[in-house]
Amino acid sequence: MVRTSPRKLCSDRDCLALVANAVETMTRAREAARANLRRTVVDYVENHARLPDRINDAGPARQTIAQLVWNRLELDAYQILREWRRRMLYRQDQAPFHTMLRTVAWYVAIEYLHHAEASSGRAARVGEETSG
Repeated sequence: MVRTSPRKLCSDRDCLALVANAVETMTRAREAARANLRRTVVDYVENHARLPDRINDAGPARQTIAQLVWNRLELDAYQILREWRRRMLYRQDQAPFHTMLRTVAWYVAIEYLHHAEASSGRAARVGEETSG
């Protein structure tokens, strides 16, 4: 798979503004901010994030995980992003934006691996049952 050239990582300050616009602004601006934030997240996961070794260089897996990370961030009205923003604004348990993304990406990648292993195990058992 040919990767697109990665964008430069945005600063925490820029990411804070992206998150604020994505979760707090009016409809049109919010949609534009969410699209921009999604591009930032997907680019980070596809091109920068360190993932478990079994999938670290697998292009299609990285793309899937990037989408799953975005889906996770969208859950509960962007609760993870809102909490990260709150912590940054109130200086409580602060973590850089990309550290938060790396944590979510790693968690999602582990879930992805478990699901893939469980699926391949079921497929193998089904094959054994039909041949026996």
